[in-house]
Amino acid sequence: MMPLIMGEHQWGSWSAWIRAWAAAAPAGALWLRYEDIMADVPGTVDRIAGWMGVKPLGHEIPPFESLHAGNPVIFRGCAVTGNGGMTDDEEAAFWQVHGSAMRMLGYYE
Repeated sequence: MMPLIMGEHQWGSWSAWIRAWAAAAPAGALWLRYEDIMADVPGTVDRIAGWMGVKPLGHEIPPFESLHAGNPVIFRGCAVTGNGGMTDDEEAAFWQVHGSAMRMLGYYE
């Protein structure tokens, strides 16, 4: 896990990707965090619809189990807390390397 955290692999640093996406995002881009979506699905649907200039078709999402059954690669888990199973050392390294990007996204240790 440490090479992935440190960006020592073919895809590079997670923070570099986040910064590149942020720099390339057009003005008014809509940023959504998973835990915010799950905390208020109807409000998020309305926010997305407003951003797109359309009326929402509904405010419900299918249960996670049916999404996972349809595509278990994309829908791997639905936890909104925790650190993704990192050890304490891995989490400390992640925050040391990627803390500025996490704070940019509104996350804090």
